[in-house]
Amino acid sequence: MDHIRLIASDMDATLLDERSQLPPDFAETIRALAGQGILFAAASGRPLYTLETMFPELLEEIILIGDNGGAARWKGKDLFVSEMPAEGWRQLARSTKQAGDVGLLCGLQAAYAEKRDEGYDAVFKNFYTRVEYVDDLTAVEAAAWSFGHALTFQKSGLYREIGLYLHPNFRGNSETFRVTAKNITVSTVSL
Repeated sequence: MDHIRLIASDMDATLLDERSQLPPDFAETIRALAGQGILFAAASGRPLYTLETMFPELLEEIILIGDNGGAARWKGKDLFVSEMPAEGWRQLARSTKQAGDVGLLCGLQAAYAEKRDEGYDAVFKNFYTRVEYVDDLTAVEAAAWSFGHALTFQKSGLYREIGLYLHPNFRGNSETFRVTAKNITVSTVSL
């Protein structure tokens, strides 16, 4: 390899410190890399609109890869956007509501949750700077890249039971479902 052309970094626990802060000299480092013809990409599970608020002074210098690789933007132009079919996420929203669990529609312009789940606002806003609360998720008319489903653990109890609990609701919608606790995968269930 003659020359490095791109450096990409994950955000949480990699680029960001334990307080979710960028290194103090980050902007200068990015500009120095650009001066050498090296692009920097910030990669995250966060949506592009949240990443834009994290790097307001560097939007012309860095590539944003958001939504767990589902979208990429450079200099204000979308390079790639993966959109989930509406009927798919609506089916997941119906199953989640029927189970009494918490659902979050991860839209390309905002995240959407039902008003009954506003108690999770602080959790949602760790990653989604735009959260809109609606009466019914299935009535939302928006482009989305994914649907998040959070179990209410009073209902499911043990991690090993999660696969059995999700299996009938999510069959055909995902090849694999990862159960995580504090960013550590504790169980992987193939559906």
